[in-house]
Amino acid sequence: MDIVAPVAVLVWVAVALLCIGAGLRRALRSERLRRAGVEAAGTIVESQFRSGVGGLVWFRPVVSFRTATGQRILARGPARRRAAFPRGAPVLIRYRPDKPTIIEIFDGPGEGPSPAGYLFTGALLLVVLVTLTATTA
Repeated sequence: MDIVAPVAVLVWVAVALLCIGAGLRRALRSERLRRAGVEAAGTIVESQFRSGVGGLVWFRPVVSFRTATGQRILARGPARRRAAFPRGAPVLIRYRPDKPTIIEIFDGPGEGPSPAGYLFTGALLLVVLVTLTATTA
């Protein structure tokens, strides 16, 4: 019995489920902030960076804004990209009133990727997997 084929199928399924899970997580987080979050205007004050796999560098925006009570907050946005975010760029955010460091940038350069992209990629991988396994069986 050839064990390579079942392992390859499991890898495809795992990647597809990770994509779908990431999309669902982002969609649920965004929906919670849309329903219960507070909107505010903010400014990107810096880009934090982290080295990734293979020496790639990823940047995340740090946003300064004031809460509805006037408290000044510095919060790291969830979006990541390979180029620094423009310092001083205005953004519109939503934050959790009980924990204002949890934010979502919904307008501006730090806007995160759409959950639909992750969901579509995961679904596409599953369709390709089903098609390939059906034609080889």
